[in-house]
Amino acid sequence: CRLQGRHQNICSSVQFRPKVPWDIVSGALDSTLVSWDFSTSKPKTIYEIGLYEDTSTNSCATTTSGSQALNPPLVHSVSFSSDARYVVAGLGDSTISIYPYGAVKPAIRFPAHNAAVCQVRAMNVNDQDEYMVYSAGNDSKLKLWKVCIPYQGNNKSNKRKGNRSKPATTKSKSVHKPTNTESS
Repeated sequence: CRLQGRHQNICSSVQFRPKVPWDIVSGALDSTLVSWDFSTSKPKTIYEIGLYEDTSTNSCATTTSGSQALNPPLVHSVSFSSDARYVVAGLGDSTISIYPYGAVKPAIRFPAHNAAVCQVRAMNVNDQDEYMVYSAGNDSKLKLWKVCIPYQGNNKSNKRKGNRSKPATTKSKSVHKPTNTESS
């Protein structure tokens, strides 16, 4: 099976969708994610990732360093949330973008590191759209993010819990602070 013709540059990451073995998402150094139907070798959704503009008033989000202002959002890592509802992408402009599966606009995108995000992994914490996202950056940091994603779609459990209009939020916790080991 060959999946080709949609990325214009190196495909840097690929991930099978949990519990749906015919769905995969690939990320590339052309700033795109492509959702594929593996059984037919045809793309289903193309996510074109633009430059990051911080329009949030979220006090939990931090700004990226000035050195990241010119880096494009090249896709370095792709992961699915463990419930397979969201695609998480670690980007070269130091941000993390989280898309509802099949949607072309992100539910949330936030600055995560002071350099490119080279790896991301996500898992859902409970049934209230709270996720834990681990990220590793080229800034030598490993971070754990608690991400609350706003209500999306027709999920009856979200309607009952009143999550319809809550804004997306993030909180960061440094998992590992690198030690400076210089030898003389």
